[in-house]
Amino acid sequence: MNKERFKMRKSILLGLIFVLALPITAFAVGQARMAGKVVDPSGKPIKDAMVTVLAVERITFKESYKVKENGTFALAVVDGTIRYEFTVSAPGFADYKEVIKMKLVPEKNDRTFMLGAPQSTTTMVTTTVVDPATDAYNEGARLANENNLDGAIAKMEEAIKLKPELSAAYMALGKLYLRKNDYPKSIVAAEKAISLVGDDDDMYSVLADAYAKSGNKQKAAEYKAKAPQNAPDLFNQAVVHLNAGRDAEAVPLLVKATELDTTFSDAWFQLGMANVRLSKHPEAKAALQKYLELAP
Repeated sequence: MNKERFKMRKSILLGLIFVLALPITAFAVGQARMAGKVVDPSGKPIKDAMVTVLAVERITFKESYKVKENGTFALAVVDGTIRYEFTVSAPGFADYKEVIKMKLVPEKNDRTFMLGAPQSTTTMVTTTVVDPATDAYNEGARLANENNLDGAIAKMEEAIKLKPELSAAYMALGKLYLRKNDYPKSIVAAEKAISLVGDDDDMYSVLADAYAKSGNKQKAAEYKAKAPQNAPDLFNQAVVHLNAGRDAEAVPLLVKATELDTTFSDAWFQLGMANVRLSKHPEAKAALQKYLELAP
């Protein structure tokens, strides 16, 4: 019995040594993450919304995510190589459905879903009020997801012509123009969005990035100070240090990333391995146990 236990322990130890000998793996293969917001036609967050994700090929997966008070949500899927049907719903609003193929980690999937006008009901008939601006926005969002940036921009501009106060469309344009490296237009759209809705974390991040890339360091620093830190960005910063062998510099960033997103399994894994290399064994054990809970 003791002999068998010794063999097992030796096998586990050899396995651990083998793992430690591997080069740093920055991202788990195939995972995808999405962060976003659910808003009404005026761009205001819908706090009672639910985002349901259903796999439409190869695997069985269905999960629902309740948005936060500010309408934001974050979700992750282990297999991001397949398509998922997203159903966004909220009491009093028409459901929105779309099949989406997400980009894999480390790329981001940022998305704002806008639900159409509330349903009006009578005892006999249920009708949905058609809002052309909402339809144009949702079509633009679909095109953006397909990486058709020009088509998406055209639809967002159409939505704004139909409803000039549509803040969600300005937010989308800020991000779309940033992706096309058209920084002046990105800045105009993002600043217009802020003028309509007030403080917005996403728009502060867009403005910080757009101003930095257009060479205005002062404005970039101003908006970066307002922009919140988010887990994926902190993780990406940590990876730079990890790949350069700077574990001590990576650990605080990974700790913060896991605090902001306790389900971020990749961050827990890298935090554990960095602490192993730093001989911080209790911290390494705790992080790797958390990783195994999330990705058994």
